[in-house]
Amino acid sequence: MHLNKLPWLWGGLLALAAPSVGCGGKIPIALETDDGGSVTSGSGTTTGTGTSVGGTGMSAGGTTASVGGTGMSTVGTGASGGFGGGSMAGSTTGAAGASVSGTGGSGMSGTGGSGLGPPCLFGSGASSVPEPMSVPGVAVWTKIATFLHPQALVVPVLPSSVDSTWAKQTALSMLNDAEASGSELVGLSDFLVSWLAASRLYFQPGPWALRMNTAGATLATLLAGPTSDPRRVGVFTDQGLLALRQGVDARGTWLLKTLMCQQIPPPPLASHPPMLSIPPDQSRRQAMQSAMSSPVCTACHSAIDPPGFALEHFDLMGNYRDFDNGLPVDSSGTLREGQMFSSIDDLAPQLAMSCDVALCFTRTMMNYALVVGPGEAQPYSDETLNTVATEFANSKFSLRALILAIVGSPAFLGR
Repeated sequence: MHLNKLPWLWGGLLALAAPSVGCGGKIPIALETDDGGSVTSGSGTTTGTGTSVGGTGMSAGGTTASVGGTGMSTVGTGASGGFGGGSMAGSTTGAAGASVSGTGGSGMSGTGGSGLGPPCLFGSGASSVPEPMSVPGVAVWTKIATFLHPQALVVPVLPSSVDSTWAKQTALSMLNDAEASGSELVGLSDFLVSWLAASRLYFQPGPWALRMNTAGATLATLLAGPTSDPRRVGVFTDQGLLALRQGVDARGTWLLKTLMCQQIPPPPLASHPPMLSIPPDQSRRQAMQSAMSSPVCTACHSAIDPPGFALEHFDLMGNYRDFDNGLPVDSSGTLREGQMFSSIDDLAPQLAMSCDVALCFTRTMMNYALVVGPGEAQPYSDETLNTVATEFANSKFSLRALILAIVGSPAFLGR
């Protein structure tokens, strides 16, 4: 159960920093693949223009890619592909694909070009779960207040029974009232602390919660929005958050878990050096790459280090720098699935348009809204999750649209 969700539990949640991950083992991908799109198997050839190579289904020219068991899909014209996608010449409109493993494997294809139609489709994109026709008004209002505004002191006159339309209108009124008054919604602040595995001793969620509750806020507002410091974009460059996880691998693991819902295994103690030693003529990145060059290490570090490298312009305490140990900082990289970037400045906008990041973010916010504790089974079907995520994507990743889709979902009303 979330602290700060009810008045008698205010006080905050101090989450532990993401652990450093070292050598050994392969990373299990926890994301679900989606069953839409056009798929061929066996030969490794995808429909469209791409081909599947070494178990990775890649499709260029606006189509999407399926990588290591995870369907990858991104929107945006002329942008690099999503997290794990290839370079795309147009917008993708396809669904995520089947999982891929081994040599060749299955690929998938979306539709490139104008970007008309929904940017992402998760599963069928429509739920057949029957919506509760009559739900007690006081129960639904309490859930909405707990989710968004646990400090709400005035309970309005409530109807005896309500439906999803009423739930959405009530949530929207809370959001609009808070925006109009410039008030922070404590529920959104608590969500940010939980989502980012943060500590209020280091991270102040209030300003980001205010930005999150503006009518035009999207996923890009959080991931790639400008800040008061022109050298920092998005919440993941917050100094306090970076100080909580100082290593390249710790930061990379944090990004993968937070944005992609990937579960990273702990390193085998026998193969992990206790501390990274940096020679006087090398940068931290160079020393890291040298120390983790063995095959047993690269099995994990080839995935977790590149996103961490995107944040190399920030030192151990999150201060911006252009030089590391006297050498120019290199914050460029290539994700294991093939996506290239020069720094977090151009990686963050691409992640903000990733369908797979959107699906992960939807799952995380749904779990928070439904007060799903660690280790608890999700109280909703994959079909319901896909429906909410599709509404989120169809709104061009509007944060308000996601919130309203969640409170109007059968899982929220019937929980």
